[in-house]
Parts: sequence; C-alpha cells; structure tokens
Amino acid sequence: MRVGLVIVVVLLLASCQTQPTRVTETRIINFEELSRQMKAPIEITDDMVVIDIRPTFDYTMAHIPNSINLQWEEFAQVRGPVPGLLQADVARMARRLALKGVGPSSRVLIVGKGVDGSGDEGRMAWTLFYLGVAKVQLADIRNFDKLLTNIEGVPLKNADRWNPELVESVIATKTEVLDAALSKKSDGAPKTFLLDVRTKAEYFKKDTDGFGYQSPDLQAIHIDWREFFTKSGQVDETMRNRLRAVGIGLNDRVIVMSSRGVRSAAVTMALLTLGFQRAANYAGGYTELLSRRR
Repeated sequence: MRVGLVIVVVLLLASCQTQPTRVTETRIINFEELSRQMKAPIEITDDMVVIDIRPTFDYTMAHIPNSINLQWEEFAQVRGPVPGLLQADVARMARRLALKGVGPSSRVLIVGKGVDGSGDEGRMAWTLFYLGVAKVQLADIRNFDKLLTNIEGVPLKNADRWNPELVESVIATKTEVLDAALSKKSDGAPKTFLLDVRTKAEYFKKDTDGFGYQSPDLQAIHIDWREFFTKSGQVDETMRNRLRAVGIGLNDRVIVMSSRGVRSAAVTMALLTLGFQRAANYAGGYTELLSRRR
C-alpha cells in the first residue's frame, strides 16, 4: 500500500515539474513567430484570414475580397467602467474567432487606417496574440486600393474549436503600473519602464476630462504611438535603437499605457516585434488608473 502511494506522489510531482517548461517553450516560439510574421513582406494568399477592423460602414463600402469585419470592442468589456479590459471568458473569445475562420495556427492580416487611425489594428493583433495566435501582420488598408470591392464575399469556413494558450506576460495590471511608478531602478538589473504613448497634448494636459483631478506623475517616458509605425502601417525598425538610447534594454519590462488600452496595445505589438519580449499592454489605461472605484 505504501509503495503504491509513493508511486502516485512521484508521478504527481513529475507532472508539476514538467508543465511550466512546456508553457515557457510555447511562449518563446510564439514570440519568435510573431516577430518573423510582423516583419515579413505582406502577401495575401488563399489560406490567409484578412481582418478589417474599420467601422462596418467603411467595410461595406470597400474592402479586400473575402475579408471579415471585426472590431476589438467585440472582445473587450466595453459596457463596463473600464472598457479597455479584455473579456474574462477567453474560451468564448476563441469560439467567436473560430466561427470567423480564425484558429491558433491561422495566418492573419489585420488592416485598418494605419497611423491615421487609433491603433485598432494593433489592439486586435494584441488580443489574438494573447490568446495564442502568433502569425499576425498589420497593414494600412490603403496599400490595397486596387483590390478593394463592395461585393460581399463567400463566408470563410469555420476553424476547428480550440482552447486558448494564453500569453499572460503581455498584460500588465494596475498594481504593476503603480509599483513600477514607485520603484527605484537599480544599475545592472532588468528594469521596469512605463511608456506613455498618447499624443503630446494628452501627455502634458494637467486635468483629465471626466475625472476632475490631475493625472498622477508616473515618471513615464513619452513617445507618440504613431512613431512606432511606418506610413504603410508596419513596425518601424528604427525604434529599437531609439529606445536603447533612452536606457530601455531588450530584457527590461516595458509597460505601455494609453487612455483605454488601444494605442498602447499597438505599441506593445511593435515592441514584441522589435525583440522587447517583456513588453506588456496596460489594457485598463488611464481610464482605470483614474477611476474612483474602490
């Protein structure tokens, strides 16, 4: 009886020890796959899912043939006090994507208004990557003007039902943001930086509309989110050296912030592409940070 009990305990301990290694390896592969895809030349093929994140009216008027229309809000808590937070039911999000033809191994191109928009493409890409979909690319819809049509395409075949493999490191919490703002950066060790990617006018504004009191000074570095992308909507490779110039290393934790986690999600995807694998989006944004909820 004792021998049998010992065997069971050993097996349980072995399973507990091997599981974290498998998850870590999957995440490393995801980061490498993401960076490779985001940097690759864009070529629309039959096996690619094209997601158009523009408003439904714009999509109906002109879109890439057989593309689908999705908005980031469909996967967020837009009706709650903090609209930028992701929905808690990740399985439901995966089912929604599967019905649109998106699976964990799908090649996905997300198109929108590029730097003339509000970072919606990046927010959708960040949502997909968090759920385990790593083969994503971003582009400005205007790159495909000659392809656009108003003819409704054939619905994509549903993807098989799948379970998300969450990349939780790409999400930062309010507690982590506040801890980072109060912490002292020691020489030599990996650091945590706060990166505010709102416009210059928003960053330097003393009062925040709707809250009635001043924004806290978080000692955040400010870079407008649009500077991370080229006019074609892809990641600007020159930003890697610019970040290094202000002391941000590839191994440092970089928490990106905006009003409600949309523009910051786009920059998080850019940082991951550039090799900053510890980058994270604070999805709650200043909306949550300045909320008076207790």
